[in-house]
Amino acid sequence: MLNLARLAAISAGVQILRHYDDYEISYKSDNSPVTSADLSANEAILSTLSQSKIPICSEESLLSLDELVNLERFWLVDPLDGTKDFICKTGEFCVCIALIEHGRPILAVIYAPKFDEMYYSDGHGLYGGSAKNPTQISSCKAQNILMHGSHSGISPFKKTLISRFNLRAQKLGSALKYCKIASGEASLSVGSAKMSLWDAAAGDFLLCQSGGKVIDLLTKKAPLYNGKDGFKMHPTLAVNQDSISKIDEICEIYSKFRA
Repeated sequence: MLNLARLAAISAGVQILRHYDDYEISYKSDNSPVTSADLSANEAILSTLSQSKIPICSEESLLSLDELVNLERFWLVDPLDGTKDFICKTGEFCVCIALIEHGRPILAVIYAPKFDEMYYSDGHGLYGGSAKNPTQISSCKAQNILMHGSHSGISPFKKTLISRFNLRAQKLGSALKYCKIASGEASLSVGSAKMSLWDAAAGDFLLCQSGGKVIDLLTKKAPLYNGKDGFKMHPTLAVNQDSISKIDEICEIYSKFRA
C-alpha cells in the first residue's frame, strides 16, 4: 500500500506542476480557493488509489459523514494542501495521503512537488528528503521554532508559547510543517479549529513515527480521523520528541486562554 500511495502522490505532483504557471481558479462556499491543479491532482490520486479497492475520502471528492463513520479503513487525501501557497508560488504546498484504520492513520505520504521532497512511512521508520534518494529520519535535537500557518498574524496563545519557551516564529501554512518538526527543523506547531481532517492526518502519522506527538488540545488525546465530530478538527498541538515534556504545561496555558 505504501508504494501505491507514493505513486499516487508523485502522479498528483506531476499534475500540479503542469498547472503551476497556467491554472484556473474558483471559490468554494467557504470562500476558500480551488484551482484546476487541485482538481487534476485529485483525479490522478483517485485513479491510482482506486486500485486498492479501499474507499477514498478526498477534500475534492468527499464521502458523506454517514459513510465515513461506518468505515473501518479508508484513504484520507488532500490533493493540494496549501492552495494559497500554490497561487503565491512559494513552493510550500504538498500532496497529503493517509490510510486510516479505526480512526487513526497507519500509513502516510507527504510530497512537495516543487521541491521534489517526499516524506513517508508505513510504521517501520520515517523516510524523507529527496524523492529520488530518501533517507531515514531519526529523532534529533529540534530548533527552537514555532511553525504557524496563519495569514492574519500570530494568536495571543502562540505569542505566549513563543515567550515562555524562547521560540522563534516561522510561517509555513501546509502540512510540510509536520515534516519540518519531525526532522528537527522546528519544535512545535498549533493547529486551529479551522483545520480539516485531511489537513492533519498524514502529518500526524509521520511526526509520530519520528518520536514526536500530536494531541487534541481539548481531549489531550491523539486526534481521531473517523468523522464522528464532522470534518473539522479541534485545535491540535504537534511537537518534536524534544518538546513532549512541555505538553502538560502547554495544555495548561491553553486552558487559561479558553476560560
